[in-house]
Amino acid sequence: MSRRAALRRRAARPSRDRAPGKREAPALIPWTPSFGWALCDVGDVDGDGASDFVVGAPSGTTSYVDGTPRRTFSSLDPGSAWLLSGRDLSPIRAWAGHLPRDEFAYSVEAARDLDSDGRADVLVGAPGAGSMSAFSTAYGKGIFTVHSEDPDVRFGHTLRSVDDMDGDGHEDFLIGAPAGAKSKDTPGKVVVVSGRTRQVVRTIAAPDGDASFGFSVVGGLRIDGDGIPEVVVGSPFAKAAHPGSSGEVRVFSGHDGRQLARIRAEEHRSSFGFSLCLVADLDGDGREDLAVGAPAAGTERGGVVDVLSTATWKPLRTFGNERGEVGVGWYDDENRFGYSLSASGDLDGHGARDLVVGAPTGFWQGGRLGWAEAFSGRDGHSLRKFAWKGDGWAPSLFGNSVTITKGMDRDALSDVLIGAPSIVTSAGLQVASGGTGEVREAKIADLSPPK
Repeated sequence: MSRRAALRRRAARPSRDRAPGKREAPALIPWTPSFGWALCDVGDVDGDGASDFVVGAPSGTTSYVDGTPRRTFSSLDPGSAWLLSGRDLSPIRAWAGHLPRDEFAYSVEAARDLDSDGRADVLVGAPGAGSMSAFSTAYGKGIFTVHSEDPDVRFGHTLRSVDDMDGDGHEDFLIGAPAGAKSKDTPGKVVVVSGRTRQVVRTIAAPDGDASFGFSVVGGLRIDGDGIPEVVVGSPFAKAAHPGSSGEVRVFSGHDGRQLARIRAEEHRSSFGFSLCLVADLDGDGREDLAVGAPAAGTERGGVVDVLSTATWKPLRTFGNERGEVGVGWYDDENRFGYSLSASGDLDGHGARDLVVGAPTGFWQGGRLGWAEAFSGRDGHSLRKFAWKGDGWAPSLFGNSVTITKGMDRDALSDVLIGAPSIVTSAGLQVASGGTGEVREAKIADLSPPK
């Protein structure tokens, strides 16, 4: 085994073990301008009553243009993940990758307590290295790492926690692995990993050999009556139902991996399936429904989000331009509306899970700064629009990542995290209160200047 391969088989460097809640200055973590690329809520780690969160900063990051992977940032550091306090946005601890182009923290996902310390932990994907690592949020230590044996896929591109799929009573994990830039003809796949044994339970390969299969993934939907969560997989660059159209979503049984449904795009180069999330039951059939982002669909490719019934797979609501039945304004050429989605909390106090949509290249205040919008889960009306308030007019990619948290302030409503990972501006993120609308921002340069 080469030295590089051996290094990649080691878990990413964790912070030294610390007592829970004790702050740790991440002085050895590289300064990475892609801070805000990925976000996840991990609950209250430091015991101050506010939810804390992890921010991914993968640095040399791969984006996708018309289905072709392209690197958007030139920095060669391996990437880092930061655990920040929801109370004051200060760093609690951080972790770093090992080698250039590892893209460590390209994806981050909360996991239930993996090390029995009473706190949620975090999964970190490094698709450049082909790995997924789990870390303790309380102590910083590495818990386990799973490696891919296939160098032609971006293993760790997407991560999702999911309820028990293998019958052992433990939460399991879904790892998306679409093809890489040098192997775009390789079929993508999704790997199911046991939360107890940390071994691969099942691999779902692209049925038609599509390279973008596994680009997005979500678990938790239950539609076949066996009580085991299904796996929903997006292939945003797959050839679909009509000539020239692209994008599809497939649903697989969590029990045996057989395909249960296939939903195809009907629009040319729409990138249907680029993002996925489950939303509250809108049609009263007792099942959660599915939001699907198509950030290149609609008028002048401004972007569209369809909320589909998981009984009929027909749209119940559509957000975006031209086809939009709900949602207003701000939609124009290549906003990438639908690039990111989250529907995990109540922002307006009406008891329904609301939906937040990111548009990271959308126009705002005369520049392509990016924006995001929250929609009511009860009736679909626009609740609030969010825009980057950082310095400068250059693109910020604000809305590249969005997540609804359990609450970082003292009101009873959820809050919104929105990433702005651009290298041009001072990369950072925004926290918006669901109750008051108050906005707080954190920039990487302010948190830990390079040393």
